[in-house]
Amino acid sequence: MSFRVKFRNGSQGLSLVELLVAIALGAILMTGAISLFINNRDTYKVTNELSRLQETARYALDMMVKDIRMAGYFGCADRLDTVTVNIPVPDEEIGSLWDFNLDTGAGTIVPPIEGMDSDVVEDGFQPSGFEVTVGSNGLAGEVLADTDAIAIRYIAGNMNDVAPANGTLDYQVTANATSGSNSIITVDSTAGFASAQVAAVADCGGSDIFQISDAPTETTVEANELSRGYKATSSPIIAPLVGVRYYIGDNGRGPNGEVHPSLYRTIITPGALTETNQELFEGVERMHILYGVDSDDDGAPNSYVAAGVEPLDAGSPPTNWANVVSVRIGLVVRTVDEHGRDPDTTEYPVNDKTFTPDGDHRQRRVFTTTAMVRNLS
Repeated sequence: MSFRVKFRNGSQGLSLVELLVAIALGAILMTGAISLFINNRDTYKVTNELSRLQETARYALDMMVKDIRMAGYFGCADRLDTVTVNIPVPDEEIGSLWDFNLDTGAGTIVPPIEGMDSDVVEDGFQPSGFEVTVGSNGLAGEVLADTDAIAIRYIAGNMNDVAPANGTLDYQVTANATSGSNSIITVDSTAGFASAQVAAVADCGGSDIFQISDAPTETTVEANELSRGYKATSSPIIAPLVGVRYYIGDNGRGPNGEVHPSLYRTIITPGALTETNQELFEGVERMHILYGVDSDDDGAPNSYVAAGVEPLDAGSPPTNWANVVSVRIGLVVRTVDEHGRDPDTTEYPVNDKTFTPDGDHRQRRVFTTTAMVRNLS
């Protein structure tokens, strides 16, 4: 049956069939347009998230590599046994970033690099560079289970383009400094230094790590103790001690208690023997690290091993951290939001480990780089 309306000018309207066909065609076109819009929107979101993921990885690795390259820098003297530590570490602070008790058998040295491996932690191994536990609260300084962590120590220098939190790099010592307690160090500037801060004075003969025992004046810093004198003619410098710990923690922003990982770092708080935890990059899910150990003193790594594994941790206490000449970092970085229909159950190889997600819908990538330790090779 067909219904038509005849208008005065002789034109006729649409039949019911023609109207239904037109509606169907319009619905098909509209569905295609909506589908195209949704697909383009999802593609844009995924592309944007992947770009953010790559930026996160690049910045995270750049930041860590700069610190690793500086590890063990304590002035122009290139031997760790010329570094004297004048800070008594209380028993309750063992494991802090200013804990320098690495016994080599021939004396105690400042450990420039120390690592914590996820597998070894479960067996009770805790290197002296870590006052942390395996848990889920990144804000409390806890390392997430199944991830590694690394601690790095050096004194700030002008070849380090990322200044410590107080903005201070190195200053020139302008007058002779004598040995002993409450030693006065005269410098061209004290901007950024504060009472109780951990700092160092260094020349090519060695260095002293000390704590500033009184409020600095415009041109002087008082050290709690120096093991020897420093002559102005030897061009000594004074600089803050940099202690940094990188780890993966939970940023606490996951819904319903879900773990949302971020890359964190802990630094020595300027002006005190305390530590401050800082969230750096969201979405860094796993970190696994291998250390290049120089076993024959030729400046090149003979093997890459995890923390707690021989030859790196041979002996008790372990002594080979001073022989680390390179660090290989592997990161798994994920998108913050979930995209796509297929759950991610891919096995991701990360250095000596394999990581398999629990089937969420996030995108992931593995990033690996190797950094040479310039001051220990």
